[in-house]
Amino acid sequence: MIFTMVCMMPWLIQSQCFPKQYIDPLYGVSQNAAIQYGAADPYDILGLSINQNLFLDLYTPTGDTLSHRPTIVFAFGGGFIIGSRNQPDLPRLRDYYVPRGYNLATIDYRLGFNITSGGSALRAVYRGVQDMRAALRFLAENCDQYAIDTNHIVLMGSSAGSFIGLHHAYMDENERPAETFGIPGENQDLGCADCSGNTAYNNQYIRPMAIINRWGAMGDTNWIEPTVRDSIPLISFHGTNDNVVPFGTEYPFSIPLFPPVYGSSVIHERLENLGIHNQFIPLQGAGHEPELLQPRWDDTIFKYTTPFLYDMLKPAAPEIAGAVTACQGDTVEYPISYDLSTELCVEVSEGILLSQDSNSIQIRWSDTASTGEIILAARNDLLAYDSTVLSISLGPLPQGGEITYTGDDGLFLFFSNIQDSVSESAWNFGDNDSCRCVNPAHQYQDTGSYEVNLTLTNDYCSIQYDSLIVSNLCPLAGFNTTTIDSSLFIQNQTQFAAQLTWSYGDGSIDSTQGPFHTYQDEGDYLVQVIASNDFCNDTISQWITIDFCPITDFSVSIDELEVTLQSTSLYADVLFWIPGFGGEVFSDETLDLTFPDTGMYTVQLITYNSQGCSDTMQQNVVLSLSTSLTEVSARQGKEIIIDNQRVFIQENAPAIWVGIDGKKVGSKVEDYDQLSPGNYLLIQKINGTSINIQRVVKF
Repeated sequence: MIFTMVCMMPWLIQSQCFPKQYIDPLYGVSQNAAIQYGAADPYDILGLSINQNLFLDLYTPTGDTLSHRPTIVFAFGGGFIIGSRNQPDLPRLRDYYVPRGYNLATIDYRLGFNITSGGSALRAVYRGVQDMRAALRFLAENCDQYAIDTNHIVLMGSSAGSFIGLHHAYMDENERPAETFGIPGENQDLGCADCSGNTAYNNQYIRPMAIINRWGAMGDTNWIEPTVRDSIPLISFHGTNDNVVPFGTEYPFSIPLFPPVYGSSVIHERLENLGIHNQFIPLQGAGHEPELLQPRWDDTIFKYTTPFLYDMLKPAAPEIAGAVTACQGDTVEYPISYDLSTELCVEVSEGILLSQDSNSIQIRWSDTASTGEIILAARNDLLAYDSTVLSISLGPLPQGGEITYTGDDGLFLFFSNIQDSVSESAWNFGDNDSCRCVNPAHQYQDTGSYEVNLTLTNDYCSIQYDSLIVSNLCPLAGFNTTTIDSSLFIQNQTQFAAQLTWSYGDGSIDSTQGPFHTYQDEGDYLVQVIASNDFCNDTISQWITIDFCPITDFSVSIDELEVTLQSTSLYADVLFWIPGFGGEVFSDETLDLTFPDTGMYTVQLITYNSQGCSDTMQQNVVLSLSTSLTEVSARQGKEIIIDNQRVFIQENAPAIWVGIDGKKVGSKVEDYDQLSPGNYLLIQKINGTSINIQRVVKF
């Protein structure tokens, strides 16, 4: 691709998230001068073999935090005769690239050749390649010390320096000129390209990331082959009027004594044919090394090399998908994708970033703006970033209202919705039927609940309204009742009702589906239910009787064996007495009875109401004769102690032990020992007439 001097489109979307490393000047410059990287035999016209020490100067960005950074290695020009690493335009190169985050290494290389010998010229180029490779090996071996990123090394040369860079990149060991092997008696073998200067980095070849060719040339463009090794990106600058190094194919200096070389235009053509990434910027009307007299040509080089190199340093641009239109005030989710090893920044204009994860972002757009913008920027560990922009056209929401509907029988419904400036309305009736229509009528086949959706769409977005509607027949009211005591239980049998209203006849109402109610008073009550839905209602009622369960209670009056039983029960319609003797049952509220004997009797009263609810109560009734049970005096008999009780007995008088049930359990005083624990009466007749009765407790 050939570039001419025209205004270029912006090549990087600006992001406010990250500094523009490698684009804007961000740092100061520090120098590490005269670092020796190797030593090698120089060209010696006298045939002497004396090692020449080789040095480089390293310029680094002050304040940059990278531990390893991209590095530009520069080789000066001078026709392999003159020049040094402090070439006159070096300050401009240093002050442009280093503050933007690059290391800049300027190297010396061996100079000199026999200007009358083409073979000597070829050997000079080869020595330069050897020295460049030695410098690269030195930097790679000491990459930690000098913060060199060996994966991002750029070779840049001027004139002869570009000869060196081009041949380092594209000439393989098996392509070295025959003249470099030496001629017996005339010159020595220069050795392999990676065998000179030092043995650093195990004499390995360092493949550069890119080449910046400034008015350089090659001995043979066929050395550029369609291999991975040779597929090194190249950007070339060359004056169209260069009479030193040819723009096309020609002799250097136009002197036939030198081998012909192939300039930047021919190299560009070869790379294009092979599909190797490159750019060629002809400098119209410029001669050789035009920047020395016209620094503006450096500005041209900076203008083009900055994006060329940045494209190889930056990460892949993040991607964002989604519609390019949205409604004002709308919240929209946009799918995104990016290299997760990079740092992602999201910028939004005329909107608010609500959420962000590795797969999507969610943005609420402005209520008033007509356009918005999303910028995604991803930055890698070289601090280079790339960005993507999505411009959004914003417009008003479709204007609509809530879904309303009417109907006669509950199955055939008329839907409506207020609409304004809507390009399309789509109804979904919730029964697998739909239409693109306005205010439709719809026939449902079955009763039930349906989720109805209406989507309104304009040129910017869609909005959906939802409504749960019930398609139903008129309700059929019905219920059964059960009463127990004060409680009413209802079995609801109503159909097709959306709402129930129960009235219990005592002023109470509720709206439950299966109600339960407790009454405070007995009586007859009218229970009613009103069943309704969106279309009609139905009412049914029935009378119920609340009859409380009885509460049994009675009192007992005793006169020796005469007993009066009085019922004081509540809510009793029928009662039955079981006095505890004779097996008879009585039903009078007041019952007078003569019990057959003394003793303890269990009296029961059972009551019933009209609903069959019953209650039972029992009491123990103890009957005894009116004879005193007080202790008799000692004159009446002999005092004895029975279980710590003082008992008086009449000696030689008959004695009877009687239990509390009135039954005789012994016929003499001594029978006490055979009695079971309990209460007993000891009865003795004294003098044949009076009776002495004493209460005795057997423990």
